[in-house]
Amino acid sequence: MEEQIKELTLLLLYLTSWTEKEPYGEYQRAWKGYDFDILNKT
Repeated sequence: MEEQIKELTLLLLYLTSWTEKEPYGEYQRAWKGYDFDILNKT
């Protein structure tokens, strides 16, 4: 179950990400409202 939660969290990070164009290049951004304990385990 824990492995599925990690995979789902990474999938949501990918699906909710966007690209921002800055004067110094393009950056991939994602909303950081996810549990950092899950993200630290991956």
